[in-house]
Amino acid sequence: MARINPAIDLDLTSKVLDKIENIVMLCDTTPDNKIYYMNRAAKTTLAKYRERLNSALHQADVANAMGRSIHQFHKDPDRVRDIFNAIAAKRLESHSAPIHLGDVHLMTQVFPIWDEKGNLRCFMACWSDATAEYMLEEAKEHADAERERVLAERLGSIAAAVEEMTASIAEVARSATEASSTSDEVSASASTGRDIVQLAGKTMEEIALMIRETASVLETLDTKSQEIGTIVSVIQGIADQTNLLALNAAIEAARAGSAGRGFGVVADEVRQLAGRAREAASEIASKVGEIRSGTQSAVHAIEASRSKAEDGEDKARQADDAIDSIAQNVEVVRDMIAQIAVAANEQSYAANEMASTLNSMSSSSTSAENAIEDAKSRFRVKNNKGYASKV
Repeated sequence: MARINPAIDLDLTSKVLDKIENIVMLCDTTPDNKIYYMNRAAKTTLAKYRERLNSALHQADVANAMGRSIHQFHKDPDRVRDIFNAIAAKRLESHSAPIHLGDVHLMTQVFPIWDEKGNLRCFMACWSDATAEYMLEEAKEHADAERERVLAERLGSIAAAVEEMTASIAEVARSATEASSTSDEVSASASTGRDIVQLAGKTMEEIALMIRETASVLETLDTKSQEIGTIVSVIQGIADQTNLLALNAAIEAARAGSAGRGFGVVADEVRQLAGRAREAASEIASKVGEIRSGTQSAVHAIEASRSKAEDGEDKARQADDAIDSIAQNVEVVRDMIAQIAVAANEQSYAANEMASTLNSMSSSSTSAENAIEDAKSRFRVKNNKGYASKV
């Protein structure tokens, strides 16, 4: 197909295209594809980014773009020429691609302009300024990356805190287990102590009973001693009366002379026997008095011992009740410690699971961030290549 230079009416066309906000350039169909028209938006945008575009293009000056090749904006002019040729040959209907010139980002679309006979008149390149959109996207990507980083750091911090908490819970579980074992020993000791106190209490009861029986025997002995004292007093009275009677008989015998001599001897013997009986009664009375004194002292001592034994018996019962209460409380504490140990072990397991999950989340977050960055890089490379793969 023959190519001809464009001969379209630019006067009307420029009036229309100047109203469009996007950049519009028309270039001829020669191999250099020289620009012969730019609308107002194109001129304004090129002036706006002149320094940055010139810096990125090195050998070009966008202020003098009119009349020069459109390929001055392309990093790979030969590839773009191939795309133009593919459009001219109708292998492509159009071409769209991003153009990145430093920190200036443009989106370009190239369309062929055909006349009514099917001849290619020119190429129309429509550009839109995507710099703000790219900057917004980069800011969003940076914010996403920063958010992912902060999330990963926080997840790591939380995981570390959970691991520390897990260690603390494990220590609590270990201490609770040890406390449970100790409480078992205390419970056993309390049970043994209770048995000992109960045995001591029983012994104190037996001792109190023996003391009461001994006190009863001593009281009986004291009563019998009193009775003996009474009898001894009677005997002393009889001895005194007998001695008086023997004395009177001796007097009467002496009056009787020789006739009463034998009776006087008998009376004298009776008087001597009465004297010895009185002496014996006095000794018995003395001994009985000593026995009564000792018995009364023993009774007083037994009474004191009985009081102390009864007090000891009461104390033993109180100790038994206290140890029984301690044993019950130890059982309650042991059950509570066992529950704490079980709960601590369950919390330790749950905390380990949480830490593992948080670590996995942190790793997944990092992997997802890397995958997103890789996908974005691939997408940009693909957009930069445009439709070159179809040529």
